[in-house]
Amino acid sequence: MSGVPALKDEAGLYRQLLLSGLITPQDVVAWADRQILNLGALPEALVDLSLSGGHRERILTALGELGPRELSEAGFGLYAAWLLSLLRAEPAQLFFVTRALHRLACQDEAPKGVKDRIDMLDAQLHLAAKLPYIPVSKVEAEVRKFLEGWAGHAPTGTEPQRPLRPPVQFPPHLGGKVPDPD
Repeated sequence: MSGVPALKDEAGLYRQLLLSGLITPQDVVAWADRQILNLGALPEALVDLSLSGGHRERILTALGELGPRELSEAGFGLYAAWLLSLLRAEPAQLFFVTRALHRLACQDEAPKGVKDRIDMLDAQLHLAAKLPYIPVSKVEAEVRKFLEGWAGHAPTGTEPQRPLRPPVQFPPHLGGKVPDPD
């Protein structure tokens, strides 16, 4: 797919990134400000975003007005590209990435037909964390393959603008806490 992403797809992406803890409210406001500078006709919700003062609930409301809760295939492709970027930068974030995908699927905000695959990847990772004979690297390869396939649905020119680096969280069997992006 090529071309500039639709505003509604980007709004859906930024909503999910904010809900997943991958970006801050200030990142969303900065995105809205860039959109205002580049667009001729301004949706009222975009102006609301810019003037939100970084208040998370106001931002989520305005993003919901710009795009639907359920991500389109292009929007999910954008989200997959961001998660793939995170996984490539920090392979230790595999648990965070699968939890972010799982939250999206449980909220019915992923495109139709994706939920079952996400549930399977999440279950495989949890089994690998508990059973030493299931290599986590095999599950990581499956997650990467899934994300790469969906990242292909993203419009070109939508690569993450900065590396995503949330705090590293380790699986329970390594003494850490699996992050809950909700």
